[in-house]
Amino acid sequence: TLLHASTLWHPAAAVASAKVIAEVDGFDEAVHDLDCVLKSTVGGVETTIAAASVATEVRADGLVVRTWRFTFPASTTLRRVLTGLTAGATSTFRVKSVTDIATV
Repeated sequence: TLLHASTLWHPAAAVASAKVIAEVDGFDEAVHDLDCVLKSTVGGVETTIAAASVATEVRADGLVVRTWRFTFPASTTLRRVLTGLTAGATSTFRVKSVTDIATV
């Protein structure tokens, strides 16, 4: 089981959409799961934001690139939470990198 919560992001201005891009090595959609939500804090209240869309691309080198797109009420405090599952201890994958892009 994978659970990774990022540190809080504090954009310079309130943002209402974001994109999270993960490069994943050894990922097999038949036996693995990888999901992402955002946590937005407004007025001291944290809200979970599900992705509006998810796209998965398999590059020629076998690396999987998964992109989650989010829209939400304007926020100046966000946190990314990745969760994942495998079919067992011998069926692993590795998140090589994660890029967060927020837009006004």
